[in-house]
Amino acid sequence: KSGTVVSRISSDVIQLENSMSTLISFTQNVIFTILYVTAMLFTSWKLTLLSLIVFPISAVGIKSIGDRIRRVSRNISLNVADITAFLTEKINSIKIVKGFTREDFEKKTFHKYSRQNYDYAIKVVRYMALLKPFNEIFSTVGMAFLILFCAWQISLGNMTIGTFATFIGLVILAYQPLKRLGDSNAMFQRAMASARRI
Repeated sequence: KSGTVVSRISSDVIQLENSMSTLISFTQNVIFTILYVTAMLFTSWKLTLLSLIVFPISAVGIKSIGDRIRRVSRNISLNVADITAFLTEKINSIKIVKGFTREDFEKKTFHKYSRQNYDYAIKVVRYMALLKPFNEIFSTVGMAFLILFCAWQISLGNMTIGTFATFIGLVILAYQPLKRLGDSNAMFQRAMASARRI
């Protein structure tokens, strides 16, 4: 279809171009995360392993949401191709459409395609909106658990307050790039859907 080719050039390529800035930010956040986690390991490897327990659980949820975003984004790209093909065909054959008085029928068909695109876009927005609270909930629960564990270790005399303060500070620093990695996952999923179509 000509509409598929046009949508790949106009929509999918633009989506990939927009993801390039996200890729740079993603790389920076990965580097910062590695540096902070390495510092955490040197401070207390036991606490580091304990604090990393929550991340695989969070990663499963982020991957699940990301997969759904990629599927819906692919549907959006296919729908844009259908709309482009429909408009190209009807504009080129406008005399036939008017000759058979099919304006109302074609208008309803266009509204159907547009509504599908709107529904897909709303789904993507909903999934992307889920990522932020999902990250916040898991990070808050993980931090609370870590602080309680550290307080217990301090009460037993197995940890100094200085080690606790240093480690919690590093966890807070590591949380920011990790959070941004989760947020950028949605953009990557949409870019991957576009890349597969191209």
